[in-house]
Amino acid sequence: MDDSQASTSGRSRRQKVDKTGRLSALERLKEARSGGSKRKYEIGELENVYDEVDEKEYSNTVLKRQRDDWIVDDGESGYIEDGREVFDDDLDEESIQEVRKQRPNMTGPRKRRKEDDKKKGDIQSMIRNMPSKKDANVTQIKDDDILGELLSEISASKKTTNSPKPGGSKNKFCHTIHSNITQTYQSSSTNLKPVDKVISEKPQKIVLESNNITQSESQIIEDEDDSVIFDAPQKNISKPAESNNCSKIKESKPEDQSIRKPVESNNIEQNASQIIEEENSPTVDLSECVGDLSTIDFDDGSMDMDFSSSAKNIISQKNGIDVQKAACKTSVKSMKIGNAVDLTEVAPQLIKTKDAEKEEEVFRFYYLDAYENPYKNPGTVYLFGKTYVSSHDTYCSCCVMVNSIPRRIYVLPRKYIKNTESQLTTMEDVYKEFDEYANKLHMTEFKLKEVKKHYAFEKEGTPKTSDYLEIRYNARYPAIDSNYSGLAIERVFGTTVNALELLLIERKIKGPCWLDIKNISPTAGRVAWCPQIVVTSDMDNISLCSQEKPKPPMVIATLNVRMSLNAKLQNEVVMVAVLINHKYNVDKEPPKPPYDRQFCFVTHPRDTPWPRQIRDAFLKVPNTEVIKCETESELLEELLTLMQKADPDLIIGYDCAFQFDVLMQRMFTLKVSNWNRMGRLKSTTPPLLRGKIILNQAFVGRPICDIQVSAKELNLKVRSYDLQSLCSAVLKTKEHECKEITPAETLLFFNTADKVLNLMHVTLKEAKYIMTIVMDLNVIPLALQITCLAGNILSRTLLGGRAERNEYLLLHAFNLKDYITPDKKIEKKGRGDDGPRRKAAAYAGGLVLDPKKGFYDKLVLLMDFNSLYPSIIQEYNLCFTTVPGAAYADVEQLNIPESNLEPGVIPTEIHKLVKSRQQIKQLMKAPNLSPEQKMDYHIRQMALKLTANSMYGCLGATHCRFYAKGLAALITAKGREILEDTKHLVEKLQYEVIYGDTDSLMINTNILEYDDVFSIGRKIMREVNNRYKKVELDIDGVFRYLLLLQKKKYAAVTMSKLPNGQIQMAQEHKGLDIVRRDWCPLACDTGKKILDILLCDHSSETRLEQVVQILQNVAKSVKERTAPLSSFVITKQLSKNPDAYPDKKQLSHVMVALRLNKAGGRMWKAGDTLPYVICEDGTDASATERAYHIDEVKNNEKLKVDVNYYLLSQIFPVVLRICDPIEGIDDVFLANNLGLQYVYKPKTIACEATLNLPLAINDDRFNNCLPLTFKCKNERCNTEIIIKDTVTEFHSGRQLTLSMCPNQDCKLPPWKYANVIQNVIQLAMRKAISKYYSGWLECENPLCSNRTRRLPLDFTKKFPDCSVCKDVSMSRVYSGTDLYNQLYYYHKMFDITQPAYKHLLSQCPRDMIAAYNTLKEAIDRQLKRNKFSCVNITGIFSNAGTNPAGMFVSAGSQEDFDELGDLSDDTDKEV
Repeated sequence: MDDSQASTSGRSRRQKVDKTGRLSALERLKEARSGGSKRKYEIGELENVYDEVDEKEYSNTVLKRQRDDWIVDDGESGYIEDGREVFDDDLDEESIQEVRKQRPNMTGPRKRRKEDDKKKGDIQSMIRNMPSKKDANVTQIKDDDILGELLSEISASKKTTNSPKPGGSKNKFCHTIHSNITQTYQSSSTNLKPVDKVISEKPQKIVLESNNITQSESQIIEDEDDSVIFDAPQKNISKPAESNNCSKIKESKPEDQSIRKPVESNNIEQNASQIIEEENSPTVDLSECVGDLSTIDFDDGSMDMDFSSSAKNIISQKNGIDVQKAACKTSVKSMKIGNAVDLTEVAPQLIKTKDAEKEEEVFRFYYLDAYENPYKNPGTVYLFGKTYVSSHDTYCSCCVMVNSIPRRIYVLPRKYIKNTESQLTTMEDVYKEFDEYANKLHMTEFKLKEVKKHYAFEKEGTPKTSDYLEIRYNARYPAIDSNYSGLAIERVFGTTVNALELLLIERKIKGPCWLDIKNISPTAGRVAWCPQIVVTSDMDNISLCSQEKPKPPMVIATLNVRMSLNAKLQNEVVMVAVLINHKYNVDKEPPKPPYDRQFCFVTHPRDTPWPRQIRDAFLKVPNTEVIKCETESELLEELLTLMQKADPDLIIGYDCAFQFDVLMQRMFTLKVSNWNRMGRLKSTTPPLLRGKIILNQAFVGRPICDIQVSAKELNLKVRSYDLQSLCSAVLKTKEHECKEITPAETLLFFNTADKVLNLMHVTLKEAKYIMTIVMDLNVIPLALQITCLAGNILSRTLLGGRAERNEYLLLHAFNLKDYITPDKKIEKKGRGDDGPRRKAAAYAGGLVLDPKKGFYDKLVLLMDFNSLYPSIIQEYNLCFTTVPGAAYADVEQLNIPESNLEPGVIPTEIHKLVKSRQQIKQLMKAPNLSPEQKMDYHIRQMALKLTANSMYGCLGATHCRFYAKGLAALITAKGREILEDTKHLVEKLQYEVIYGDTDSLMINTNILEYDDVFSIGRKIMREVNNRYKKVELDIDGVFRYLLLLQKKKYAAVTMSKLPNGQIQMAQEHKGLDIVRRDWCPLACDTGKKILDILLCDHSSETRLEQVVQILQNVAKSVKERTAPLSSFVITKQLSKNPDAYPDKKQLSHVMVALRLNKAGGRMWKAGDTLPYVICEDGTDASATERAYHIDEVKNNEKLKVDVNYYLLSQIFPVVLRICDPIEGIDDVFLANNLGLQYVYKPKTIACEATLNLPLAINDDRFNNCLPLTFKCKNERCNTEIIIKDTVTEFHSGRQLTLSMCPNQDCKLPPWKYANVIQNVIQLAMRKAISKYYSGWLECENPLCSNRTRRLPLDFTKKFPDCSVCKDVSMSRVYSGTDLYNQLYYYHKMFDITQPAYKHLLSQCPRDMIAAYNTLKEAIDRQLKRNKFSCVNITGIFSNAGTNPAGMFVSAGSQEDFDELGDLSDDTDKEV
């Protein structure tokens, strides 16, 4: 190629010269065609055109070709020489991409244009498009030095926007070197010949001599993965450079000469992407330094360290980290990461094993995860893990490709041939029928055998034990229809079993373990990025390793991705922090620090240039390898290179569904080559489903551990699962230490170099937090243990699906017992189903007893059953194998198995889990345990507990293949029965049960001695546990104070005795508003403060005073806006995607999510927890429509917190519900102290005020009211009881009516069966209401007896005139006043809140008072639905001042009556 020619595109312009050979051949072809004769070719004797050389000479030849552009004047045909021979076509995609990077300009627009021209394909168009001859005397641009220099500067400034596709010609490690003579720069307008990349296996020194530099071009040296690299900088330099701006570069020939010559320059301008930063930079001022995150210990608060300290204080040597000086690089290809040697060429090493029969050679590897694609590659499973390479004494990643895994089905023969009742079916009939069916599917081969199997699942009518025909056929054939049946075949089972499940179940692989693989074969190509790839064509070649071997160390990487919002409102990646631990041992304590190397890839947003002095700023980041990239494509390429070199076994992240989704989307959008390096499998098809990334397929072979998913799995008690909340809960960090930076805010950090440093510091710190949380929670060891128990795959365990884990556990268990397992349930999801929906319960759940509300200041004993549902399964031997019809029959049709039956599969598995946990807990009590043993035991017992307790959930999950509605209902029915029986037993022991829920009871002991309470508990335990074998009642705790509000809602002070005998107190909150996420922190804190006052030893007066003080202080801080903004944040979780909600405007968090999604940046989706604040925005919109994300409030000064909303709708309801049982505190009292007296409208009905007056029940208005009548429930008594008053005169004096039966011999007081009385009251009220709505009218003339229900179409008075008397009006037989008086009369019977009854209440038991309150509440609900019970004084007198004459005209607006209508109780709609 002529070096004097150039093109404006940066590639050499090639002139088309002599083409006589081509044209003459074309002429000869024309002559042959015109003459009608055929060209004849004579084939001479073939000779060997190849030279035989040794490997070393061949390598030198290839290197020489790559260095030398030996094709001259190739006519711009796009020829490219990559140094390969024709037999090198089996090189992998990586090698081809590396060659393409050497000649990137070949993919420019000219190349594409020429390819399009070639597609036209005829000779005429080729001749027509031949270029005309060019004038050889045309002046080249390069000849004009001034113009060339100007164009170079312009091109250099546009380099980032005009850069070619990822992996293009950008020089990662280069210096631009000039002589004293004026030179042009490498740009799109210069005529340069790029120096080919020099490849060498060993690092060598590079020397650039000044006489090698031509005056017309710059010399560029690129550094690739295998190319020569620069030596570490020397401290003592013999000859300093004469120019301060000239970088010193060493030169070396392949013989590694050590000759040094300084390069002189007077005028050098260096492009940021063409600078090699010296690693041995001088010590810099660390006043703006980010700091070394690896030395930070969260426990001692060192995260608040002063970054102005010296480097010695920041970089710690005692942690064993290879501390490096600050370095900024532009590529990771030259870095030493992972294994020091390339293990791709190392043959798989076999180990000899001694079997009982013979000695075999096997390939041994530690299996971690598995993957299959049943749609594109059925019958093939990829196992990923680690193997030990003894020749290099190291572990490396390995991929085992298992081919030819067949489909396996079981065919059940009919008893008789279909449509016949006498001809028995034989296996030959079954074979013939299946053979015909197989021919229709073009199935040419299959294997079959007769087997005996058991079945006990959802297919009704299937025999329990029968002979089946097991058929195996190649997976390339389609699956058999699961509903197929024929003349001889009744059913087909196993049609939905995929290859991965078949491999794990049949080879008994339960979680990560060592495997032995025999009969391995070499790979035809590199299907994975793992150094070691092994292929086996039979899954029977895989077996469990019989030897006990320790787990190999894992390589784990933490990724934290930082996005920026571009002008198109799209996220683009600008920074990625990567922390790597190359030797993470699962069996040992978490390392400190949790990583041994940290990287930070950084680039600038597309539309924002680098800030000034950014190069110097990057040198201030110690112990962090900063990779500076010019474009986002380059950053992603470098990240992929790091992933390939480090080869992590597991990836840790936060909010991976968002971060990693954006990361992969950007790779696909920018067409980054070999994106599949994020995983280990060389897949070419992007893993997209409906436009969404399937992360598990993108990261194949590298399981993803998302701390959000893990926190939910471990049930962490946090308001939100954002990073700030998780750090506060786990790491005990402060609020300001971890703040989220949105993609929209990221752009602001690129204004100055200091801000970029700050952004890097935050990104690295977040990555450290993420990794530390995973270590502190032992997420990875726990996931491994659970996977080993269940027998599924690790990547699925980390996703948190409990039902799937239990499903695999049962699949393994039933397979060992020769049971045919149920097929998968394939449900087609509609387009509108974007999120989970709450469905009504399919069967009755646990029993929840009615609470006896109130405040208890005596000790309350809390008792519960240990693992009630798993214990019931064992107690009654409940299983598919022991309960016929368990999977398809209703609970009414199921029976408890006989006691002599063999234990079922499920009870046996639960027994194993429970027994193993008991043994481990005994081992934990052993003295002198090492920290590693303690951690291992703790993790194992936690895994066993989680697995055993979730076993019942597998039976009740509709999407699980072991779903058994009847069996699950039978278990819960026995649970309700056990709890009810225990309650009666406790009451027989003369103790009061005040509440019960599913598996626990609260018992009021009426004593104050802690030890005496435990004595009572042990007594009850003995009585209950003697009744059962597996069900066990235990003491769960003791409450010093208990505030019981309603079902599943209470607050208590727990008591526990320390080993030294001291009593320790702690508060416990269950179901209260203060523990819910949808109440702001200010309301929750206020509720907690009030609970602190109520749950302590104070008089009532003192409590009221302190409550008043708290309320007034809170109201003051809200109105004066002194409370922090974070205290007003409300968080709610999206149960589905925002677009899928039908009533979007009724839900604040949905409206905020829709607005944020429209603005771009992070896309809020189902499962996300969204924080928002209700603000005053100057509009009259409802509070729901005035919700804004907290970041919107911070960035908009016009948005102010809505004071009245938070006082009235957040703080007030929370406090009201807490103080409801406390005497002396009501809604008006709370509203007044919160300053809401002019805003709050008491919902107390007007008649309630009347109820509080000491009216006599024998008032005249009740003269026509009917008394309440019912019979005593005592079978020996059966006396008719008539209640006319609240108090009745008995033989022992005046007592409350329900306190005793009128029959002196009866010992059953009526309040004991208050539920029966409530039903009687309900029926009486219904009767009165029905009487009113019957609508009978009667004539007011006493002499006329006319009664009717008919109304004329037109009448002017309130009621029509009598049709008989003509001149007298009709009136209601039973008026509205009569109805109201009747209902109110019932209310007065059971209202014991009047002061007149106070002396009687002191003698009544608490249960009796609770019974009265229950009856009163039932009547109150009915009264609230009556409009006659409400008088709207405001509406009546609203116009009194301006229109006295018409003051009663406007008695209330329509809105007033609508508001009154809201008072109805929606829970009571029988009438």
